[in-house]
Amino acid sequence: FVQPCYFHIRLLFYTILQRKNMLTYSKMFEIMKNLMPNLSPQKVLLDFEKACINAVHIAFPDAEVKGCYFHLCQSLVRNVNSVGMKVEYESDIDVRLKLKSLAALAFVPSDEVRPVFALLAESFPDEERYNAILTYFFSTYIEGAAGRDPQF
Repeated sequence: FVQPCYFHIRLLFYTILQRKNMLTYSKMFEIMKNLMPNLSPQKVLLDFEKACINAVHIAFPDAEVKGCYFHLCQSLVRNVNSVGMKVEYESDIDVRLKLKSLAALAFVPSDEVRPVFALLAESFPDEERYNAILTYFFSTYIEGAAGRDPQF
């Protein structure tokens, strides 16, 4: 059992942005680097904003980028709702547990995520709504990592 611990993380900046695009995030990181010339984070914890992830990789190429588990779960629930499964998700424990198993992939060792995802996917009913969720999850959080480890 591994329990992630964030007690030793220091908040360096708190920003309010008008846009969530790569240009805005890139400018934000440029300002941060100007204010702190020695800024070279080892790890960056984000909420899965693709534009921000890409900007971090450019601004801090040596930093390990990871997604926040809370935001992963939040994104999964939004996706479940968007395919019309809100009622089943809220009322059927079996449906809820099956879908939550995707978020549990965050606790699987990186090199095992793809094979474990494949096993999980086989256990899902072959229905359009489930397939849409699986496709979204795989392309966003696993394959979307562009050759890197999964983003959680």
